Amino acid sequence: MKKVIKLTESHLIDIVKRVIWEQLVSNQLSEVKKDVYKPEWTKDDTILSLYIAKYDIMDFPEFRVGGHKEAYDELANRVIGSTGNSLLRQQLNIEWLLGKDNNQSDVSDLQKQVVDEYGKMSRDELKQICRKIINHNMDGENYQNFLKQREAKRKGERAKEEEIKKKAAKDKLDAEFRRLGHDPSRMKLIGMVPKSAAE
Repeated sequence: MKKVIKLTESHLIDIVKRVIWEQLVSNQLSEVKKDVYKPEWTKDDTILSLYIAKYDIMDFPEFRVGGHKEAYDELANRVIGSTGNSLLRQQLNIEWLLGKDNNQSDVSDLQKQVVDEYGKMSRDELKQICRKIINHNMDGENYQNFLKQREAKRKGERAKEEEIKKKAAKDKLDAEFRRLGHDPSRMKLIGMVPKSAAE
């Protein structure tokens, strides 16, 4: 016999939010293998992660730029100098230390230290510490380093895309030469004919 459970509207909303959150986490973690922007997180970074793990990133109005994903990106980029996905990974590690069963056990000694030292503080006490960290680091050196690394990464990606396009064009041209009965490996490009001269 099936058991019927009555849920209030608020319980149902909480369940739906949790399912959506878990899907978001799953999608973001599948994208994150290694933090290329900031491989070493500081104590301040970890304190921010602790606050988010215990409370809510939306407690800081400057990061209310959209949904949670945008807020994570803003805080991670502008204060920590990393990505929202990496911040989420840090948060999940800390949640595991706080006793939440989320299949995360890749915690660092620094995360353990921060949880031991700051984990029992009240929301307001911890928020004041986070406010100082945010005010001190907002759009500072971490953010500038992040922007430089992100631009270098994007430049590398653009160069790869350009290389792929060139190779595809060459392969297409070689295929056309083969179709006409010529061996492309024995041909040599000696110059381009201007379009006006070819007409």
